[in-house]
Amino acid sequence: MKNQIFNVPTMKSAHCQATVTKAIEAVEGAGIQHIGPGTVTVTLAADDLQATVFTAIEKAGYRVHLNEQ
Repeated sequence: MKNQIFNVPTMKSAHCQATVTKAIEAVEGAGIQHIGPGTVTVTLAADDLQATVFTAIEKAGYRVHLNEQ
């Protein structure tokens, strides 16, 4: 399992966070470790799920980029 932080700058409200949560939870093998205004930490069962989660967040209507640490 790997944790990945995604920056979602326009995800500020609880409603936005719920929408992003629903999108991520629809991806098999992905789970949310933490979500807050502007960022979400996702647990990935496999590295190749990163792109799938990225796409799911975008399809939910949010701009997203990876947090480079």
